Amino acid sequence: MAFRNLTNDEIAQLQQQGCRAEDWQRIRVAAGFSADSVSNCEFAGEVTIGSSEKDVEIGNGIRRPSGLHNSFIKDCSIGDDVLVSGVRYLCGYDVAEGAVLENIDEIIMTGTGTFGNGTELEIVNEGGGRELIIYDRLSAQIAYLQVMYRHNEKFIGALRRIITEHVDSLRSGRGEVGTGAKIR
Repeated sequence: MAFRNLTNDEIAQLQQQGCRAEDWQRIRVAAGFSADSVSNCEFAGEVTIGSSEKDVEIGNGIRRPSGLHNSFIKDCSIGDDVLVSGVRYLCGYDVAEGAVLENIDEIIMTGTGTFGNGTELEIVNEGGGRELIIYDRLSAQIAYLQVMYRHNEKFIGALRRIITEHVDSLRSGRGEVGTGAKIR
C-alpha cells in the first residue's frame, strides 16, 4: 500500500479537531484517508493510517464509522476501515483492516516477544519433569509426545529443538491485531 505525507490543510484540520503530533512529517496516510475521521488523537513516532471509507461492526449488529478518536498512537500501522476509540496507549502494533479497538487502557509492544509461543506448562506431574511447550502449531499428538515420552531423551531433545526453532522464527518487535478483530 502506498502512503503519502499529510497535506498542510489536513494537518490544520486535525489540529482543529484536537489532534497533536510529535512530528507531523512522520505521520503518513493512504489514499482514501479523510481527516474528518480523526479527532482528539496524539501521534508519536512513525504512524501510517489507512482509509476510513466504511463502517465497522463493533458487535451485536451495531455499526460505527471507522476512524481514530480520543487515543494516543505511537509507532503503529493502522489498516483500512479500523476503529480506534478511547485507547489510552497504542504502541508498536500493526492493526489490520476492519479491526475495532475500543475503551482500552494499554496495548503496548516493547522489546521483542513470541506472544505466548514457547511458554512451558507443567502437565500431568505437579513435581515437574513433564513440561509442555505451547506454540501456535501445537497438536494433541505433539503434546502427548512431549509429555509422555520424557524417557526418550534423544527424541525429546530433537522435538524441543524443532519447536524452539519455530518459536524463534515468530519473535518480533511488533504486535499484531488481526483482520476484523474486536478488542473492547
